[in-house]
Amino acid sequence: MTLAILDDEIHIVKLLEALIPWEELDFEYVGNAQNGIAGLDLITQKKPDIVITDIKMPGIDGLSLIAKVYETLPNTEFIILSGFSQFDYAKKAIAYNVKNYLLKPVNKAELCNALEKLSKQKKNRAEEMQIIQESEEQKKNTLFANLLLGNETNQTLVSSPYTLCLVKIDSTENSLSNELYKLIHEKIMHILKRHHLHFFVYLKEDIVIFLLLQNESSSDSTEALKNQLNQIYFDFTQINSLFPQLIFTFIESEYTDEKLSVLYKKLLYTLPYRRIHTTSRLLKIESNAELITPPEENFEKWSKHCQKILDSMDIGIAEKAIDSFLKRYNKVPAEQKEALFIQAAKIISLQIETRGQKGLEWFNTKLVTALRLAYSSEELESRFKQLLRELFESFFDAIKKDTVRPVRIADSYMHEHYSDYDISLEKVAEIVGLTPTYFSTLYKKETNVGFLEALTEVRIKQAKDLLQNSNETIAKIASSVGYSDIKYFGKIFKKVTGITPNEFRQFYS
Repeated sequence: MTLAILDDEIHIVKLLEALIPWEELDFEYVGNAQNGIAGLDLITQKKPDIVITDIKMPGIDGLSLIAKVYETLPNTEFIILSGFSQFDYAKKAIAYNVKNYLLKPVNKAELCNALEKLSKQKKNRAEEMQIIQESEEQKKNTLFANLLLGNETNQTLVSSPYTLCLVKIDSTENSLSNELYKLIHEKIMHILKRHHLHFFVYLKEDIVIFLLLQNESSSDSTEALKNQLNQIYFDFTQINSLFPQLIFTFIESEYTDEKLSVLYKKLLYTLPYRRIHTTSRLLKIESNAELITPPEENFEKWSKHCQKILDSMDIGIAEKAIDSFLKRYNKVPAEQKEALFIQAAKIISLQIETRGQKGLEWFNTKLVTALRLAYSSEELESRFKQLLRELFESFFDAIKKDTVRPVRIADSYMHEHYSDYDISLEKVAEIVGLTPTYFSTLYKKETNVGFLEALTEVRIKQAKDLLQNSNETIAKIASSVGYSDIKYFGKIFKKVTGITPNEFRQFYS
């Protein structure tokens, strides 16, 4: 907070300077004046937050000075010094929102209380204004983002022509972390605020978009804008002192009244592939530049292909689909190709995630990083193809393992509990966590026999061993392998072996 003192008595000025605890209150002293005219000049030049002023001064009295300052600097706070006889007169300053009066001789405690009160009030108002400004800024930037992305079509952002500026952030080293992007974004917003361009800003990791409005069509205005853009570009490149690995590609459009979403795509699709260059550069596109629209940008066909690949469990089908996809987007510029590949991979990863495997982890930790380290369009395609092939192979292997696991659990349970009368397909399906229908299909697919056939095979095998190596009765043997009905046991035994239990025992006796 800055403070000035106005009083025609120099000893009062010196007294006030001595009484105010400058460091404790965090105040900066910007000067003093002994008459109203000099005081008005001081306030106009220094624009102090708080002014302590006497009522009676040569040139301009205190109240007249307050009235003049109120017209141009209404946020300036005043503390009026007055003698007892001038107190009622001083209260006329209420019209100018002055609420702080000190009687001479000045008391240090009263002076400090008044300064602390004013300081707190000004800081609170500043915080409130900042919250209001940030809220308004957020609203405008949200609308700006929706218009850029084509999510909002019924609203108009501005009526005058504008130029759209895109800044692409790249790195000569590894891909940047989310934390580093946040730091860079904060620095960028600081630069844009310094140029009064913090409204209509869109930030998305390595892309920054902001808007410049055209107020005039004069050559002076055009030249001023050019100088401003060059200064902004220079400020961006100064970030390299903190992050020397960064490369900024700064592209501006011509002034236009074209739809924001269309102009945004033009900027994106004319952006050179970042690793062709290793230094920051300032580029410009024409407003009538041709818009390159990649085919099937909604990826519906690719999404269906992915479903078929995952259902097929066939790496050959996967490779053909990947080759077809790469061929389709072969002529798209490398910068857009990377974005398309990332979008295509995201679709696959989400589908794999819904099937119980870790698709998103692969996408975030492997694919995005690998693609952003590619140095050419050819390497980009090669990495994409290799990563997708590895993903499909790992998915197929994981599914096969997950498929075999329930069968192994079921077989283990069956060998331990074959003697139970109540063992059934439904019970074992519940144990392995599958529906009876799916478990039955899965078991037959993996073993080539049905679950009940396998159970019967296990039971009859155990029965044959007992018939051959024990003297137990047929009824007891039937019971010990899970059959409560001896006749049914005999029927099943003969169906499997071709002979009855008695005949089997006699044959091996």
